[in-house]
Amino acid sequence: MTHVEPLTSACIALSLPLAKSIDPGLTLKSWQTFCEQMMGRAERGMDCVRDDNGYILGLMAYRAEPEPRVGRILAVDPLIAADLYGRDSVFEALLEHMEYIALEFQCAATRLFLPEQGCKQHVSALEKFASRGFTLQTICASKPISAQAASLLASVGSDNRKTVPSGPVLSSDKSPP
Repeated sequence: MTHVEPLTSACIALSLPLAKSIDPGLTLKSWQTFCEQMMGRAERGMDCVRDDNGYILGLMAYRAEPEPRVGRILAVDPLIAADLYGRDSVFEALLEHMEYIALEFQCAATRLFLPEQGCKQHVSALEKFASRGFTLQTICASKPISAQAASLLASVGSDNRKTVPSGPVLSSDKSPP
């Protein structure tokens, strides 16, 4: 049997192996920072699926965001389910919980950001989402901000973004999380 509950600070380290299943390069420090930014905030959170023995089998980070077509969406990134032996109980628990949170935050829709690595390895994941009413609407591309650009932004300060020169250094339009 499984149940969904908020991830606690004490369980962040226990959830790292599952998070590494979609990003093997994650460090405990970076994962802890991310989790702490998501936990205990208005209209965002970090929840986990645990079994009766306390093992973390699923993770879901979410935040309510404005969306021009429908008003508000619940953005979920990441959604990780370790369904053992072909059972979908963790996956199902996360999807059900996601809809509950979307209703709680008065969101008209949900949006999942699926890790490239996981989707390429498990094409059936897309089929699972499709069978539950999800449609592929967006392909997301990301690009790290260069050290040169970060240094330039730090030198002018975050309140003066409009004065930062444009050009190849700041060509990414990636907005902060």
